[in-house]
Amino acid sequence: MHLVKYIVIYCLFCLCYLSADNKDFNPYEVLGLSRTASDKDIRQAYKKLAKYWHPDKNSEPNAHEQFTKINAAYEVKKKKKAENGSLPLAVKLELSHGCY
Repeated sequence: MHLVKYIVIYCLFCLCYLSADNKDFNPYEVLGLSRTASDKDIRQAYKKLAKYWHPDKNSEPNAHEQFTKINAAYEVKKKKKAENGSLPLAVKLELSHGCY
């Protein structure tokens, strides 16, 4: 029972931490791009960084954290693109239901 209590407290702490980080989160900065980057540049930067920082390929202690940030930055850009209407309906539905 105590284990469940600690897990719930840990999850709440993580949620608070993530919501605080979102204020300073800049997907362009994470991907190393300017705000005028094209979709192709964003995709290429994502693929390059994800390949480098993947925890299975990179033994640095912060590899998992960096990989998570890179994925989050790319997801933000994908969702904004879907909101602008430049993605097909099937992809929009996947993003809205979290099935990606």
